[in-house]
Amino acid sequence: PTSADSVMATGMVYGGQTGDENAIGEFFPPSQRIVNGEQDVSGGDVLLRWDRKLARGSDFYIQGYLDRTNRATSQFTESRTTVDLDFIDHLANMPRQDVILGAGLRESPSDLEQTQATVNFLPHMQNDYLYSLFAQDAIRLWPDRLTLTLGSKWEDNNFSGWGAEPDARLLWNPKQHIAVWGAVSRALNIPGRVDQNLTLIGNFIPSPPLFVAVLGNPKFKPEVQIGWEAGYRQLLTQRVYVDVDAFHNQWDNLESYGGPVSLFTFPTTPYAYTQLNVEFANGLRGVTDGVEIAPDWKATSWWELRGSYAHVHMALHSKPGYSQAMYAATDEGESPDRIATVQSIFALAHHVEIVPDYRYMSALPAVKVPAYETADAQIAWRFSKHYRVAINGRNLLQPYHYEFSGDNSNRVGIRRTLYASLEWSR
Repeated sequence: PTSADSVMATGMVYGGQTGDENAIGEFFPPSQRIVNGEQDVSGGDVLLRWDRKLARGSDFYIQGYLDRTNRATSQFTESRTTVDLDFIDHLANMPRQDVILGAGLRESPSDLEQTQATVNFLPHMQNDYLYSLFAQDAIRLWPDRLTLTLGSKWEDNNFSGWGAEPDARLLWNPKQHIAVWGAVSRALNIPGRVDQNLTLIGNFIPSPPLFVAVLGNPKFKPEVQIGWEAGYRQLLTQRVYVDVDAFHNQWDNLESYGGPVSLFTFPTTPYAYTQLNVEFANGLRGVTDGVEIAPDWKATSWWELRGSYAHVHMALHSKPGYSQAMYAATDEGESPDRIATVQSIFALAHHVEIVPDYRYMSALPAVKVPAYETADAQIAWRFSKHYRVAINGRNLLQPYHYEFSGDNSNRVGIRRTLYASLEWSR
C-alpha cells in the first residue's frame, strides 16, 4: 500500500448444516414423500482487490475472487467453482463529464449428481458464464444545477446470450437544498438452471397414479423490466429532510406455465402410471406502480428519527396465446402492497448508541401470510478507538412471526433472536 494504492485480501472457509424440507415424488409405490432432513453445506473463497487513486479524482480498481461451494440436499448434490474478475475505471479529469468504464468475467462450472428419480437437471455438468461491459457518463449540462447521466450494461451469458440494460437519469438542483430527478431504465432477469434445465416430478393423484412433471424450457427468455422513476428531495429546515419518490414499471416475459401440455402413460410394473408434462413459459406481463415517502428529523444533537412508507400496486395479465390468470393472481398475492419503517437513533455520551427499529409489512394472501409488525434494537458502545461491543435483538415483538411460505407451501416462522458482537478495526 502507498498513498495512492490500497490492497485488500479476504478469505473464508465454512461448513455446516441447514434445515431442508422437500416434497419428493416416489414411483414405487406412487406417493408424495415429505422429507425433513438437513442440507450439508461447505466451501470457501478468497478475494483480492487493488484500488489506485489517480490525478484529479480519477481512480480504478481490479478485483478477483475464487469461490468453491458444495451442497448435499435430499434432492440432489452439487459442487460448483466460480472464478470472477472485475475492472472499473473512473475518469473524473474532464471539465463537464464524469465517466465510468468497466468489464467483468465470470466462469462457474458445476457438477450435479442426481439422487432422486423424480428430480433432475440436465446436463449434470455445465459451465455457467457471464461476461459484461459497462459504460456511464455523467454530463454536467449546467454546473451544480443540471446533470444528465447516460449509461448501459451489456451482458452475455450461456442461458440467453447478449442483452443490453441502458439507463438515463436527469438531476436538477434548482436551489442548494432541493433536488428533483427522473430516470428511465431497462433491466433483465437472466434465466437460470431451474428455468431451463429442471425436471421435477410430483405425485398429484395417488390412485390411479397421476404424476405432474414441471419441466424447464430451453427457450425460456429473460424477464424484462422498463422502469420509469421520479423523485423530489428537500431539506425543509436545518433538522427536517424529506424524500418522495414514485415509479411505474412495465414488465414482460414474466415466468408462468404454458405451451402444450403433454400426457404420457408408462406401463411399468408393479405400478403403471400416467405423467402430465407442464413446461415453464414467459406467459405474463403487466405493470407495478408505487410511491414512497421517507422523512428524516434530526430532533436534537443526539437524537435522529427516520421513517419510510411505501405503497405498491401490481396488475399482471396473460400475454396473447396464454391463459395465466391463476398465476397472475398468485404473483400479485405474493408481494406486499404496503411497507412502513420507523428508526430512532440515540447517540449518547461516552460513545453509546441505541437504535430501535420498527417495521410493518402488509399481508401476502397468495401464500396465506398475514400482515405483521415487529421491531429490532441495538445497543452499542465504542469503548476505544479500535473496539466496539453491541447487543442486538431482532423480531422482538413476538416469539416468532411468518414472512413467507417455504417448501410444500409451509409458512416460515422467523424467530426472535438475541446476540452479542465484538468488533475490532484498525
